[in-house]
Amino acid sequence: MACGLPVIITGKPEIADEIQNREMGVAIDYEKDKFVEAVTLLLNDDKLYFKCRKNAIDFVSGLEWSAVFGRAFKNALA
Repeated sequence: MACGLPVIITGKPEIADEIQNREMGVAIDYEKDKFVEAVTLLLNDDKLYFKCRKNAIDFVSGLEWSAVFGRAFKNALA
């Protein structure tokens, strides 16, 4: 996500819900055909691809070390 690539992930990890709900990519079942469908979808739908790309970049921008430490220190001092 930090590179701005839409994510294709299985539905098992908890982050899969976050990725699907925030439209950062596609959550799929662990099957080769589902993977092929997801790749094909992202490569053929420019609007979806760039929407997922933007959302992924926006999401990870709040995870930069300076932002994470800034929030932690702010909360510790409050």
